[in-house]
Amino acid sequence: MKLTSLIIIASLFILSSCSPSLTPEEYVQRANAFADKKEWKSAIIEYKNAVKLSPKNAQIRYLLGKVYIDTFESEDAIKELTKAVELGLDKNKVLVLLGRAYTQSFQNDKIINTIYVNDSLSTGEQATILAIRAEAYLQKNSPENALTSLKQANTKDLNNTDVRLAWSKYESKYGTVENRIKWLQPLLDKNIANAWSQMGEIEKTRNELESAEQAYTKAITARKFLHQDSLSRALVRVQLKKYDEALEDIQVLKDGGFNSPLIPYTEGLIAFHRKDIELAQTKIDEVMKVTNKFPPSIFILGLIQFEKQNYESALITLNQYLDVQPGNIQAKFIIANILIQQGKIEQAIGHLEALNKADPTNNRIASALGSAYVKNGQLDKGVSLFKAAALQNPTEASTQLMLGSALIRDENTAAKGREALIKALDIDPGLEQANMALYLSYMQSKAFNKAVTIAQNMVDSTPDEPLSYNLLAHAHMAKGDKTKADKLFESTLAKFPSDPMTSGNVARLKIQAKQIEEAKSIFLKVLEKHPSELRTLISLAVIESRLGNNDKKVEYLKKAVELNPKVTSPKLILAAEYEKQGEYQLVLDLLRDVEDKDNLEVQLLTIKAKIGFKKYDYSLTLLKNLIAKQPELSIAYFLRGKIYTEQKDLTNAKESFEKVLSIVPEHYASSLMLTQLALLNNDRAEFEKRIKPLIKQYPERPEIAFLSAKLDSVGQDYKSAIATLEALIKKTPNVEAVIDLARNKWVSGDKAGAIEGLELWQDNNQDEKRVLMLLSQFYLTENRPDDAHLIHIRLDKLIPNNPILLNNMAWTYKNSDIKLGIRYAKKALSLAPNNPYIEDTLAMLLLADNNISEALVHSQSAAKQVPEMMEVQINYATVLIADKQKDSAKNLLNQIKNKTKDPKEQKQIKALLNAL
Repeated sequence: MKLTSLIIIASLFILSSCSPSLTPEEYVQRANAFADKKEWKSAIIEYKNAVKLSPKNAQIRYLLGKVYIDTFESEDAIKELTKAVELGLDKNKVLVLLGRAYTQSFQNDKIINTIYVNDSLSTGEQATILAIRAEAYLQKNSPENALTSLKQANTKDLNNTDVRLAWSKYESKYGTVENRIKWLQPLLDKNIANAWSQMGEIEKTRNELESAEQAYTKAITARKFLHQDSLSRALVRVQLKKYDEALEDIQVLKDGGFNSPLIPYTEGLIAFHRKDIELAQTKIDEVMKVTNKFPPSIFILGLIQFEKQNYESALITLNQYLDVQPGNIQAKFIIANILIQQGKIEQAIGHLEALNKADPTNNRIASALGSAYVKNGQLDKGVSLFKAAALQNPTEASTQLMLGSALIRDENTAAKGREALIKALDIDPGLEQANMALYLSYMQSKAFNKAVTIAQNMVDSTPDEPLSYNLLAHAHMAKGDKTKADKLFESTLAKFPSDPMTSGNVARLKIQAKQIEEAKSIFLKVLEKHPSELRTLISLAVIESRLGNNDKKVEYLKKAVELNPKVTSPKLILAAEYEKQGEYQLVLDLLRDVEDKDNLEVQLLTIKAKIGFKKYDYSLTLLKNLIAKQPELSIAYFLRGKIYTEQKDLTNAKESFEKVLSIVPEHYASSLMLTQLALLNNDRAEFEKRIKPLIKQYPERPEIAFLSAKLDSVGQDYKSAIATLEALIKKTPNVEAVIDLARNKWVSGDKAGAIEGLELWQDNNQDEKRVLMLLSQFYLTENRPDDAHLIHIRLDKLIPNNPILLNNMAWTYKNSDIKLGIRYAKKALSLAPNNPYIEDTLAMLLLADNNISEALVHSQSAAKQVPEMMEVQINYATVLIADKQKDSAKNLLNQIKNKTKDPKEQKQIKALLNAL
């Protein structure tokens, strides 16, 4: 083909595509034809084409707005009708249509504030608008204004269809069903579709769902075009559990171009009833994107959040719903249940009492209130409520169940409770909850034979339920027939392989028999079929912990969190493990995703993590708030005591731990902390008072044995202290015990034994700084500077620039390199200015270097700071003698000679005095 031919063809294509094939008028004609046939989808497309070509044509927008009302696309209808008025269309022409659109979209304030009757309207239009206004007032719970509008409408046209329909709606809220039907009857006789729609509502209110379905079917047939009645019928069919037929109604509406948010709402409702919560969430999200003010979708969203255990979100959503529908009992009832789930029983009781007062015959509310009373420790109130319900409904199994369940909680009324439960089972033999409650009551009262009978009945009635077999096995176990119980557990596992409950019971038996690997294997088989089973994952974590596999333990806990993202408990277990490992940031990261921030465990773990980060002031503020809410919470005072201990505020620490003991007298950790505080305070009497009962009560605990040795040491019973510490080290080796053993041996005179013990320990623990520091001091005291020097070289790598270490290193050079020793001592003093012990070391090194004047400055400063330290005072006297201040030296030596009982020190003082 020639290039010129291609260009001509392309040009023709461009020209034809740019020219409109139809005029606006022709598009309108096509749209009207589709509308006459009720083919709304096609009609809307053609009207839209006309609007594109003639955007300022008010009449076309008016026609498009009318169709949108017929398809219940109210927001689009309002937009087009409003635009038509802006373009010059008489507002009176669209007033009724706008009123209907506002009604469809629940914009009642718009109706009240903008849709008014005027004399330019026909009598029929005035009557219709007054009816629309009456309906808006009804939605706003303003019956007086609604009644005024209806009476005005009567004066315009008593037989107007909209007026009769509005009167029917008024009677539905403030009148009687009989009067409502009287208003509708003439319209039903004429086969008016809207009348049949309301009749469907009436039958639905009467809970005559089959009749409601028939009424909506008549409305659909009478209209002969798509209408919301199909949606209403779908919703009734949902209640009748005719889910597939309901979805057929929805599909017809969708195929016909019906674009109401009620469509995804109904699909979401069906998904919710079918327990497909994720699909329900998706569909309701679709509704909320279109309109977040549609009350039914807000309500279902609240239910979805409740099912997902997102309790805080559910509370917010349901309260939003109640702002629009303040009288809805179901929403208030669910809110009460959420509060119970959150442990806010008092608040829940307040809500339920109000509901029970408003509807005292509602057994569901009464049962929930009674259960809340029982949970709150108000057993008498709960029982009283259940008794009243049982008297009102003596043949209803659920009331007997609730009464029996409450009565068996008290030993004195348990027998009557069991009678009520047996009565419930007489009424409904398949009532599993009654069987379970009766079984548990018999088990608690040790009536094991009766428990076996109940469990066997459950097995017979529900042979495909593993629970029944497990209960029967437990009853035999409690009865003492372990062989029969074991066989029953094993046979149940064979019958229901990988059942989590049965597997758990069999695995626990294996663990008791120390068959850990077999137990682990059973749990792993459960995960093959139920990979997210929470109790199994937690059990495997516990097993790995017992086997010493902490990494695997954490991996199972991570899986439990990952596969159960909405459940709080695995997050708390994993967070507690992280806290124990010192992984405080991981604790905070994990808890950040927990929705219920008021959960006590969440708060405590957060505080522990903050303490781990040494955020003491912030942690104290959190604890203060927690104590204000729960003044008897012992753990809060204990954590507060730990913070004060870290801050060296021993007075407040002691007060906090004593508060714990006032709440929980047997609180071991607080008793231990108070004992250690007494030791830190050097309060011997307090220490003895606190440690003695602990030794008596917990003689086998390592920390008590350690403190027991401290008590012996304080009492100078070094032999007993040494024996205790040697036994402790043999049983549970730890550095604190090794150091204390060395000190006790040293002061008892066994200096070689003290050094040997430290040397043995550091052979296997070469980087243990405390052992090395003490060993270096012992070497120096025993005049083993070379050994001390080797230790100091190792320590200097571990703790560089440590003044105590540098001071000790300086002293090791006194016989080999005085000037190097002086440099070390001066560096130590620069890091710890005015430290008397470092100044004493420096003074003696300077004296050895014949720098008497500088030695005198430091020696005098040291002696002034520690007048009771004999070694420092003797060294000061030595420097005074070197400086030819013999009288001052003599006076000092005479002052201190009677203060020391140490033979070595007495010998030194005597030698110096003799020299003078």
